[in-house]
Amino acid sequence: MRKVLYFIFAAVVILTIRSIVLIPIINSTLHTVDFQSSTASFKLKEWKYFSRPKPQSLWRLPFPPDGNIPPLGRCSGEGGTTTVEYFKSQDLMISRQNLTNCTNSLDVLAWLMNEINSYNETLMITYGGLIHVLREREFVRSNGEYIDDDFDTWVTPTTFQSIADFEPEIWQKFGWTLRIFKSCRNDTVLGQLVSACGHTYSRGVAKSSQDHPSIELYPLLINATSGRAKDLWQGTAYPTQLLFPQRHLRFHSNGTNATLNLQIPRYSEKILTCLYGNWSVPSKKNAGTGKGRHCLSKALRSVRTKSFVWRNWLRTRKAWRHWFRTRLSF
Repeated sequence: MRKVLYFIFAAVVILTIRSIVLIPIINSTLHTVDFQSSTASFKLKEWKYFSRPKPQSLWRLPFPPDGNIPPLGRCSGEGGTTTVEYFKSQDLMISRQNLTNCTNSLDVLAWLMNEINSYNETLMITYGGLIHVLREREFVRSNGEYIDDDFDTWVTPTTFQSIADFEPEIWQKFGWTLRIFKSCRNDTVLGQLVSACGHTYSRGVAKSSQDHPSIELYPLLINATSGRAKDLWQGTAYPTQLLFPQRHLRFHSNGTNATLNLQIPRYSEKILTCLYGNWSVPSKKNAGTGKGRHCLSKALRSVRTKSFVWRNWLRTRKAWRHWFRTRLSF
């Protein structure tokens, strides 16, 4: 009888410790990670498409009442092509180039992340930039050169509109402007924040060329009905539970004295594995090959399996706690 009581007492202690330690981890829907410490953060509010009215807005994206994600904006067989527009004229760009006082990319990214985070909006590092965050944990090499020639980010339409609203301030503070790609349907399908210094003014559909790496803005449209999100430029689709709620990182880089308060997808490693395979090892073979793929069935099954295991473990734990409470109430 004494051994039975010892066993019951030990089980109660173990379950109590697990509930104290694991419940805050399981119930947390959004966590902030620092390479040095952890802090609390705000909750995600932006889950579906909505836009704020703006006079002469360059953003336009149809969203049908049935909730279906519209097709990629690059038209075929309609006599139209993708066009490129600037928020600043070529003369203004040239005049700013002569001043040669444009801010570097990481300082602009740090400022922009702080602004977007203050509005609880979505601006997530993705593709090559996400690999550098998780693998190298750095954006610049030891010699001071940038590892990549741009910074890839996912933005929702709301965030895209906010960045368009910030453009006059970005131009005044940093000497950067917004360059957008529009389809033949007049839909904005890609944005680029570019530095005026060293920039080659071009309306061609191509990578931008300037002194500092550009910040690429890939519109991410969320379909609340199907639970999917689609990168409108790359055409890649993801289940929303792979992306949201996003993780927040306080990132430190040798390229800037500012702290980068970055956002990355919730299951970043699963997304990169789907897109690039073994992304943990640098390889020119994998560079850029992941864009355009879909990450739906296989990655989603692994997320559902993990959630299923946790939910069933919680139910079992609650059942055992109830059993002990009803039988040890003395």
